[in-house]
Amino acid sequence: MIALVTSEEFPGLEPDSQLLLPALGERGIDARPAVWTDGSVDWSSFDAIVVRSPWDYFVRAAEWAGWLERVDATGVPMFNPNEVVRWNSHKSYLQQLASAGVPVVDTVMTQGDGPVDLADLLAGAGWDDAIVKPAIDGGAARLFRVRDVPDPQARFDALIADGDVLVQPFLPSIVDQGELSLIYFGGELSHTVRKKAKPGDIRVQPVWGGSYELEGPTSEAIYVADRVFDSIDADLLYARVDLVRGLDGKLQLIELEVIEPLLFLELESEAPRRFADALATALAKTA
Repeated sequence: MIALVTSEEFPGLEPDSQLLLPALGERGIDARPAVWTDGSVDWSSFDAIVVRSPWDYFVRAAEWAGWLERVDATGVPMFNPNEVVRWNSHKSYLQQLASAGVPVVDTVMTQGDGPVDLADLLAGAGWDDAIVKPAIDGGAARLFRVRDVPDPQARFDALIADGDVLVQPFLPSIVDQGELSLIYFGGELSHTVRKKAKPGDIRVQPVWGGSYELEGPTSEAIYVADRVFDSIDADLLYARVDLVRGLDGKLQLIELEVIEPLLFLELESEAPRRFADALATALAKTA
């Protein structure tokens, strides 16, 4: 039996991931949702663990880290791999990918809880506006644009008090064009989605009113995604590569989602089957 990891809010999986269940069943894969914070779950009883929708992990970071350790100790295969999930849980991975030559949105990260003057940070980076977000976060829950809040320093200080913080330049393209998401299963591109924020907002996530639709990939987008995967020494069951057009006019990585991304399965009828096929192949390699 395969565990599909989810959260208390979505004990039966969030709606998009529920589309996987019939496709997995067609391939003879017995899968069931399991809430990661449920102490009664015996993770060692599963043949494999697939992380799908633990959409609260970033607000329970210490618990999440402990859960990853316990699951790792069972020796049960996990997809994506445990070490990759750990790495992706903190957005410092962006700086690591940038150091490896991946075109990444310029990022300054504060570490520790010492005082940092946001105005000085922006002046040093040469930015007159910026996006600020925690290094451990999801769904743009605590993200803010400097120009949109009356006291950005206070908001910045509050985030720093909780942990590391990322500061990135505000990109006009996020308003004009949104984000381009490339969804991969088993290392193969499945589909590409254009995500746009609602008028007056900068957050493209559906929970904030963002919209999304299928869009054909470009060679430029695939090139950036290939650079990302070339920099990661791991086989991934699934990945979502989120790209934006930077200040230089070129596509840049803003997020690599390999923990619990929304995969937009509802937009592409063959996507659940592609995911199931990729999982069947991964399981065969562990047999």
